Amino acid sequence: ESSIPAFTPDGAYLVLIDADRSVAVLDATSGEELYRLICHPAPTWLAVSPDGTRLLASGEEGTAKECDLAPDRESLVLAGHPSVNRVRVSPDGTRLATAGVDGTTKIWDLASGQELLTLVGHTDEVQDVVFSPDGERLATASWDATAKVWDAASGRELLTLAGHDGAPLALDFSPDGERLVTTGTDEAIRLWDAENGQELLSWHGHDDWIWGVAFGPDDTRLYTAGADETIKVWDVATGQELFSKPASQLVYDLAMARDGSRLVSANREGTATVWDALTGEALQTLGSETTPIVGVALSPDETRLATGSFDGVVRVWDLSSGQELYALSDHTEPVWGLAFSPDGSRLVSGSWDGTVRAYVAELDELMAMAHARLTRTWTADECQQFLHADKCP
Repeated sequence: ESSIPAFTPDGAYLVLIDADRSVAVLDATSGEELYRLICHPAPTWLAVSPDGTRLLASGEEGTAKECDLAPDRESLVLAGHPSVNRVRVSPDGTRLATAGVDGTTKIWDLASGQELLTLVGHTDEVQDVVFSPDGERLATASWDATAKVWDAASGRELLTLAGHDGAPLALDFSPDGERLVTTGTDEAIRLWDAENGQELLSWHGHDDWIWGVAFGPDDTRLYTAGADETIKVWDVATGQELFSKPASQLVYDLAMARDGSRLVSANREGTATVWDALTGEALQTLGSETTPIVGVALSPDETRLATGSFDGVVRVWDLSSGQELYALSDHTEPVWGLAFSPDGSRLVSGSWDGTVRAYVAELDELMAMAHARLTRTWTADECQQFLHADKCP
């Protein structure tokens, strides 16, 4: 149950406290929820500044916090699906796409959190979503055994790709945007013409579901991994296997470095492995959790790795040292979707708990924001657990 509403001075937005103690910002005309802010740990009263840019929240314990109503400087919490599988940020960093178990794909404004489009056409949950390199199209893979290509500006369905004998689980555009690859539960790899939907090539090589797929940056190599505990590298032109490496555990997701030098796998045994993409050598293993890691994302500068785990925790790692930088524990269910913005300043996570969260990704900025929001002194345990800092902010 929501309570304590406050309108912005222009009457365009309604701000209220929801049952989970987050602050929801709604369109005052339609009642549509636009985004959420975490401004105070237990707010009971709200007031909006006369210029509509700031929010004052107070609680029963007598504390009050002022926070920015501009969502590009706050952590966004988006709620549009009952459960979220994968998330992607557009190449220009302005939009976010989310794949939902409700069979829809939503496109959001990443700065404001406003829902821009809902793509309806699949008859079962959407497992994966990806933008084309120019950001003009969006491709989705669904448990209804089809993949679809959409106009990312209008939401119009352009193509339906039906060829898998089962669900396509993962997909990726080629770097030139001319081809699309899908992999799935039928253990098949299918290559499509992304303009007309013609199937160009298909082949088998795995012995179980293929959860992860990624093009190399030069269009000549394709990387796949899945439940048969192997990572395979293929010649895109012929479908010929170039080499295969044992992952020694089920792989749920793959992330390719921009320069094509490294590949990262999300592993069932609670680790993420960094591989040399050219030789297949395992370079680094991060994490020692018992809960599976089901999502991974590399920062654009390739200095940080984000992992999403089955216990709902997002962790960010320093790739040069292999050390965990910080952990984000806001989700209550597995985090399958992770994506950095193109400039690396934001990290987006999508979870089976139905929420999508956009975080400040730079540690210094995250610490400053956390310090500004906290209504009491940090404990040493909190600094160590969440920020991995020797000194509290």
